[in-house]
Amino acid sequence: MNETFKNDFVISEKEPSEKEKQLNEKLRSFLKEKNLFPTKESERKKQEALIGMKNLIEEFIIQTGVEQGLTREDAKKRGFMMRTSGSYRLDVHTPESDIDIIIIFPRNIKKEHCFTIFKKLLDDDELATDIVPVEKATVPVIKLEYGGVELDLLFAFLPYDYIDESIDLYGDEIVEKMKGRENRKAINGPRVAKALLDLVPNTDTFRLAYRGIKLWAQSRHVYANPVGFPAGIAWGLMLARICRLYPRANAAMIYKNFFKIFSKWQWTNNPCTLNDNYIGTTDLIRNEVWPNTMNTGWNEIMPVITPAYPRMNSTYNITDTTYKVLVDEWTRGAEIMDLIRQEKLEWDALFEPSEIYVRFKNYIEITWSAENEEDLKSWDGFLKSRVRFYFSEKERTIHEQGIFLRPDMKSYRNPDALECKFYIGVAITKPVPPTIWDSLVNSHFTFDESTKRFDNREAFPDPVFKHIKRSQIPKYVFGEEREEQSTHRTELLQINKQSKRRRWRKESIFEPLRSSRALQKKKTGVDSSIVTKTDEDAAAATTLEQPIQKKKRIDNRKNMILRDLPEEEEGVQMLF
Repeated sequence: MNETFKNDFVISEKEPSEKEKQLNEKLRSFLKEKNLFPTKESERKKQEALIGMKNLIEEFIIQTGVEQGLTREDAKKRGFMMRTSGSYRLDVHTPESDIDIIIIFPRNIKKEHCFTIFKKLLDDDELATDIVPVEKATVPVIKLEYGGVELDLLFAFLPYDYIDESIDLYGDEIVEKMKGRENRKAINGPRVAKALLDLVPNTDTFRLAYRGIKLWAQSRHVYANPVGFPAGIAWGLMLARICRLYPRANAAMIYKNFFKIFSKWQWTNNPCTLNDNYIGTTDLIRNEVWPNTMNTGWNEIMPVITPAYPRMNSTYNITDTTYKVLVDEWTRGAEIMDLIRQEKLEWDALFEPSEIYVRFKNYIEITWSAENEEDLKSWDGFLKSRVRFYFSEKERTIHEQGIFLRPDMKSYRNPDALECKFYIGVAITKPVPPTIWDSLVNSHFTFDESTKRFDNREAFPDPVFKHIKRSQIPKYVFGEEREEQSTHRTELLQINKQSKRRRWRKESIFEPLRSSRALQKKKTGVDSSIVTKTDEDAAAATTLEQPIQKKKRIDNRKNMILRDLPEEEEGVQMLF
């Protein structure tokens, strides 16, 4: 590893200037306008939901113990622990965000009890709605709303007869005492959150910056671990890495460096980490600690490593396709941040919605359905975690044909039928035969095989793959943004027509995605009356023309780590 990638390395301890302090306050005001800070009412509802869930779990402990021959009093003494993770534990939650809850049980409680006895208690509680148990997930979970608050319940089981608050959940010893990888993964949530907060130099700066990064990732449709984009904790870990490189920076300064650095980060031999690795003392756990878990496949494209033992790659789902999308979005973010700092744009330009449904002419539509609402929710959640196998299989061959895919991060529920739809934008950079669409909507062997893991799979209709044009996308996908996005599409085609001959590395590849106000400031002088098919395809593919780099090519450049980092005022350019 290059010296400058050591976890204690600092690029700059520069304090924010007056201008950067003003930008920071503007950012805070913008995020408050977006309702990204909790209110007294939302906090009250969340607290009531947590208290209600704690009472329900206590009743579950008692009922299960009684069925096992214990008295109610003895069963209650067995105890349990309830901890939060994710945005709630990091204290970056919003009024509408869910709460991830990890429940730690004694040895007399088993997983099957959670999905039978506890599930029945939830069914009988009028405050519990939209209950979706996912027992066969990598980490079993029950998703529900309780008192109007979305909850994700995960379960861990300790080999102790009694559970109480004296147990150190954050020490490494407890991990090695736990049996089962799914147990260790479940308990890792609160452990990672605590380690992350302990490692950032300024928690207030991190929390403000995280609220915006999460909004940005969701707005740009790059926030979904099952589909192949980073999830909340991965974005938090990457942000924390920048906070450690610039320990005295405020959120506005962090943003500038976040986008610029990650748009140029060379991941070969340089994972994103916050602390040094601890392998552990037992062979069983040691095999679960990154990098011992590394494979030679696509799941090591962009490793972002959790700081708590056992360390894991939080971005193992990233594919060549989604990684390319991320680099393009970081590049766009870096360009917009430069203009914000020059006072040529306001903060809202950075957070504009993704143009995924106006930038492409062709799409692959995947439709899945079920016979009832509960089955559809389970089927939808599972298939979203499988769809990355489709485009990770296709990308092996279609890039050579000049075809590139841009998946969305979510599916869309049809309000008029028991079905959900998922879309993948298709950019075509050179002539292809009409039969190409047959290969794209058929022959998805890896995807089909992966769906066989779903319980009672034969009872669910096969997902339907279909090639459609942009005009065929249902209105409920666009919502109220359709007219605004159509305007952005016209601007996109104009600017890409003008700039398509520029070299890829120097091109402002996301220039068309800026706000209308920015476009008015920068006159293009391009005749917008005619947009040919060729121009449209070029516009959709502008950010995708560079072929996905194979591992072999990356290995040839493994000594090129990270270049063109932000230059400090002292005139020293940090070069990784």
